[in-house]
Amino acid sequence: MAFDAKKVCKKPLVLLTGTEGVYRRAALEEILSAVLEGQDDEEALVFTADEKSPLEWVGSASSVPFLSDRRVVVVRNLSRVDPAKEWTEKPKSKDHPFVKELRALPETALLILVLDDEAGDEDKQRRLTSVGARWIEIVRSAGGEIPETEPKKGDVSAEMQRIAKERGKQMTKATAGLLSEMVGGSATIGMAELEKVLLYVGDSQTVTDRDVLEAVAPEQDYNVYQLVDAIVAGDSGTALKQVRTLVSRNSKIQGQMFSRIFPTIARQFRVIWQARLCLDADCPASDPVPAVLSMLPSKPRINEERDWSRNRAVRAARKISLEQIRAVFDALVEADAKTKGLVPAYSPTETIEEMVLKMASACRSR
Repeated sequence: MAFDAKKVCKKPLVLLTGTEGVYRRAALEEILSAVLEGQDDEEALVFTADEKSPLEWVGSASSVPFLSDRRVVVVRNLSRVDPAKEWTEKPKSKDHPFVKELRALPETALLILVLDDEAGDEDKQRRLTSVGARWIEIVRSAGGEIPETEPKKGDVSAEMQRIAKERGKQMTKATAGLLSEMVGGSATIGMAELEKVLLYVGDSQTVTDRDVLEAVAPEQDYNVYQLVDAIVAGDSGTALKQVRTLVSRNSKIQGQMFSRIFPTIARQFRVIWQARLCLDADCPASDPVPAVLSMLPSKPRINEERDWSRNRAVRAARKISLEQIRAVFDALVEADAKTKGLVPAYSPTETIEEMVLKMASACRSR
């Protein structure tokens, strides 16, 4: 864990956030263990944010502790309460009523707010992200602790290797990287899928790529990565297969094209383009020379990508030229215009199939 739980819990207010639920849960367990010092976790009062009002959270945490030095209150699913609907004042305002309440927490209090994951479509996730940002501002204004709970980039596959070893299984870095790719680099999903893989291999002492491919349910983005690999290789047959896999998963394919498929393909080729620039400049993609760095967009930026994503892009860039990458983007722009009705087209499915065939053909022309 990237923080000192004993140091964190010295403050009366803590906010646990981040993109990975598995690390938030581990952080919460460490903090509770540190503050309760061997006592039963049931000594902490736990409830979801919308069960009680924010003032009741503070009131519960401020009450005199019983049989312990601290009164521990954990508020889960924090994003279910939107500060913008509760208070009109801005979080940084000195007159914000809840910030005042939080600043008045006694030393015996430990109020732990947790921004847990919530289910929902992309629009809901964007709203939840905004709610989370408002809570972060409130906790900062109140002088609370917001610890870094997630490891550095590239540590997900290493963590999966470590867990596999603890369970008596050997898994190479490459196999752990494959698993990480298939779950989109998500540690939360990856750890759950790793459990499935370990059960799948049974008594075998080794986890292989084949085991991972057989046991893991890949995220949709992984199919897009496979599609990009097929396009770069000029493999029209595999590219069509991957497109049809994506289409079969979604009844509203046109909406998915705009919200997920087109943006993901575009993002992957933008990173591949950057990798090609690095190769042509004979510099590492993890540390581009200033001349290359000045040409890179703010996002995505190849030197800020996770290791597996950057390595994948470099492998792809070795196979195609800048001119071929330009042709890929031309095909993407044309397909985008067709799906928006700006130029004549057939069905969305036929449009995306035509697009990937044109892309693969461009990459095949060496």
